[in-house]
Amino acid sequence: MKILIIFLFGITLITCTNTDDAIEFSCYKDENRKVIATFNDVKGTIIGPSINSCQTLFTIKDESNEYTLAYGPCNLDEKFKVDGLDVVFSGYLFETFELEDICALPFELTKIDKLIELK
Repeated sequence: MKILIIFLFGITLITCTNTDDAIEFSCYKDENRKVIATFNDVKGTIIGPSINSCQTLFTIKDESNEYTLAYGPCNLDEKFKVDGLDVVFSGYLFETFELEDICALPFELTKIDKLIELK
């Protein structure tokens, strides 16, 4: 009986975890930013650096237009840094701070693929 109780207690400890603790962020872990939204398989377009958008980084414009600013993915792979490239992406949108000057919302990609539309 003691072995069964110890076993059940161990299983309970393993399975009862906070989901936020299970997420391993790489970009903003030292900045104490909170995740404010999670995106799954959202269509978007890569926007290259320009005077009309962010001048120093590639961004992703969400086609749902839920947010007015584009997302600034901290971990965008070089092969996706193509202006006008249509993509499907997933990831985490992080909060911004009150006096922070940004051109794109802090975002960490968990998945990105080129959008292939059938014609």
